[in-house]
Amino acid sequence: MKTSGIIGVAVALVVLIALTGCAMADRNVCATPETQAITTSETVVVTGTMTSTEALTWTVASDSAINTVYKTGLAPNPFVGQNSQYTTGYSEETKAIDGSTTFVKTFSVDTANKVLNQQNVKAYRQIQYVSAGNGARMTSAETLFVDGVADPALWANTMLCPFAATQPNDNPPYCNIVTAGSNMDVTQVNVVTNANDRFVNGNGDYPVTLHYDISAKGFTLEDGTTVPAMGGVSAFVRAHIMEGREASINPVNGQILKAADLTYSELTTASGLIYNFNKVIDYQSGVRRV
Repeated sequence: MKTSGIIGVAVALVVLIALTGCAMADRNVCATPETQAITTSETVVVTGTMTSTEALTWTVASDSAINTVYKTGLAPNPFVGQNSQYTTGYSEETKAIDGSTTFVKTFSVDTANKVLNQQNVKAYRQIQYVSAGNGARMTSAETLFVDGVADPALWANTMLCPFAATQPNDNPPYCNIVTAGSNMDVTQVNVVTNANDRFVNGNGDYPVTLHYDISAKGFTLEDGTTVPAMGGVSAFVRAHIMEGREASINPVNGQILKAADLTYSELTTASGLIYNFNKVIDYQSGVRRV
């Protein structure tokens, strides 16, 4: 974990977590026969008070019964199944009190199968806020996570790639969760955030992904003067990865065995006069990564 609190410039560079190797990692879950799409967009320009609250929770399983997947390494598995399950969640809460606010947001969730240049969940925000003084401020918190778990499965049932589909052993089990997001408590700011993930596809040839980025800065006035953002901004990523290998089942008791256990966390903060705060987080997990 790294933490920095500074007055001046805060720049957080790219964080990339990309996990694979020895035929293991997330392999997606296929869409249900009937799919849904929800899309919203909003623009608010106000002098006064504005609030925005949004929450999404979505679980999809390859079997007809959710929660039939055995947690990797945590419980005996009496059979080599074909089950996988994913949960994603998104939340945002913004409160801009006593100030001038421009708030633009688009959000979409699509439960259909997605390929490389598409996402299942997408959220974009652009916010400008200037406090009216007397202690007025804007607070905002945004989080996106993806959580995947699966039993071992036959390669031919999970991969289109012929070199993978002909492998004699099973596509291994896994239990992976990644969360990313940001928090703000500011009296003035000009900020843009992007959040998206993808985990629904008809096969495991595409990696599971999660992306989050934030760019927070001040304003440029008509005379060219730069006014910094003021307050506190932070962004974070947390991950817990548990992976198996081909021979992940104990033949004596049916226990699923872990071959890898990785935890990762990173937090970057800035407070005071913030001239620039940029952070980009990308996660990929799959047998084939791009």
